[in-house]
Amino acid sequence: MPAHFSSIKKWFFLSVPIIFILGSLLHFLFDLSGGNRFIALFAPVNESVWEHLKLPLLPTITVYSAFFFAFHKKFSISTKSWFCSLLFSLISMMLSIIFLFYSYSQALGFESVFVDIAIFFVAVLIGQMLGLHLFRFCKGLPLPFSIFALLSVFTIFALFTFFPPDLPIFFDKSSSLSGIQ
Repeated sequence: MPAHFSSIKKWFFLSVPIIFILGSLLHFLFDLSGGNRFIALFAPVNESVWEHLKLPLLPTITVYSAFFFAFHKKFSISTKSWFCSLLFSLISMMLSIIFLFYSYSQALGFESVFVDIAIFFVAVLIGQMLGLHLFRFCKGLPLPFSIFALLSVFTIFALFTFFPPDLPIFFDKSSSLSGIQ
């Protein structure tokens, strides 16, 4: 465990509202950009569950990377542990969004924007708690694997934004569309 673990632990929890706010702002970026196709690579293009999985993507990578480059020497942060933590934090956020959204919307038979916003916050909190746990207790994955996995996630989002499979998670009920139009 790094010598400055308590400072790193504080960062994990302080980053929750930062990731939440940045992700929430991303929700509107595609429309504000006038439908810019580059922005579509990392911001939701419609109201499908899949597109909302982009909300934590860029903010989490940005916040983790900024902290790492600013403090890795000061806090003796292991590169392997840090980027492994980032990868698993991000994936757990996305899986939490899927699980929590479908759990409440299918079990209760309704959808609410307020519940969806709360789900995003809870998903970020879960992701950061799991990321902290992995950072503390895991030696990490080889850095090339973590980077390859993160690039693969970006690639999959780019591909499925423009060529979404015909599956319910990609379908926007409000517009009857999927992907970018």
